[in-house]
Amino acid sequence: MQTMFTDEVKAIHERIAEKIGACQYQVWFEGATQIALNDDGLQVTAANPFVSNWIEGHFHQALSESALEVCGRKMPLRFRIDAGCAKPQVKPLPSAKPTGIERLKTSQRRVPAAKGRDGRALPLKLTLDTLVVGSKNQLAFNAAQAVISQDQSPFNPLFVHGGYGVGKTHLLQGICNEIFQRKLGCRWMYLSAEDFTNQYVIALKTHKLDVFRNRFRNLDILAIDDIHFLANKNAMQ
Repeated sequence: MQTMFTDEVKAIHERIAEKIGACQYQVWFEGATQIALNDDGLQVTAANPFVSNWIEGHFHQALSESALEVCGRKMPLRFRIDAGCAKPQVKPLPSAKPTGIERLKTSQRRVPAAKGRDGRALPLKLTLDTLVVGSKNQLAFNAAQAVISQDQSPFNPLFVHGGYGVGKTHLLQGICNEIFQRKLGCRWMYLSAEDFTNQYVIALKTHKLDVFRNRFRNLDILAIDDIHFLANKNAMQ
């Protein structure tokens, strides 16, 4: 089976983006999905089964129509999984949440502030520029880019779910740092779900729920890390 990487593939990508919209294309196809023409038709390779199933279920028609318009004939669609199609992009940084002895060592030394592209100190340590992007977090990374680049976020709320060490905290902090740099005057807050809960309990005990509500309702972006902390806490939810 001979695979052809030609201008036709680029044209198919462009047609797909036109049909499903730039935002949807950015999330589901950029980095996480590869398209190739071969003897068997149009081959769509995704980094994991979730992305593959979603594309097949939601964008099958757009793929078929794009291939037909570019190639001039109907092309069979083939879907396959290859975790290697999403390549790591940058070197990793130490985890934002060290444990055990590492946590103790970190607390005893001053962590240098992250620097933005304009040289300004950033409010949070981790940035999207240093996030290691691979098959397990490519989709979340694309969604984060869409949130940052769109005036009206297509994901509201954006819920990031995944196993330990795939970059959830890194992604949230990176979004906040990008917002800080790109959107001057944007009101945002980053905190853990535990901190959020503690603030609520204090407001409840001191009869200052109105102050608590105003603090969070007047934000443009609220980033809550470790949201699973609220599981089974019906009153907080």
